[in-house]
Amino acid sequence: MGSQIRAISLVLIGVIFCFAEVSLAQRLAPLPESLQEAFLYLSQQKANYKAEGVVCEQLAKREFAKQYSKEDYYIDVGVEYQSSQGQTIGELDLVVYDLRRKMIELLVEVKCWRSLDQGMDKAQFQRDRFLYALQTQQQNLVFVSKNPHQQYSHLSFSEVLNYRFASQGGGKELGFDLEIPFTLSDIELLQQHLVRCQKKGLCHVSDF
Repeated sequence: MGSQIRAISLVLIGVIFCFAEVSLAQRLAPLPESLQEAFLYLSQQKANYKAEGVVCEQLAKREFAKQYSKEDYYIDVGVEYQSSQGQTIGELDLVVYDLRRKMIELLVEVKCWRSLDQGMDKAQFQRDRFLYALQTQQQNLVFVSKNPHQQYSHLSFSEVLNYRFASQGGGKELGFDLEIPFTLSDIELLQQHLVRCQKKGLCHVSDF
């Protein structure tokens, strides 16, 4: 009887191990060919992909780079704006900065959410919060880029007229101005592979 119980136990352990192997194989499956070019681009950017929304912001940055040349504009992501006491008020998802005029050309709220309705609500809230901060305390605002070599004066934001909203595919029907040409599932899969790549030390790990 004891030998039969041990045999059954070994079989069950083998089955569990087999399922674990299948699950792991699925998680480590190679990226589809349609995502490989985007992965290569993202893997070369200085970004921390563990943070939610970063993949979406970097893909949006790539789309806007097609419209704004790097010779004339600097495209930044995740720019914090703070009070004069150093308290973070909010974050600007994407900033297009005119290098010659030293002025902000465009601000973009980027939302890749399961509920794009809620994503749009959040984007509009963040836009309104920033515009209110500009109206009430512009001279006291401090802007902090993740790039330590990039600095912004509050005067650079004195002519903010252009505001856009970007999302994953399907957002234009709900009022977004730009659709990143990927589904939310694509973006989540890219994030999984990028986090793994950074963990292995094969991609940039920190922002700068």
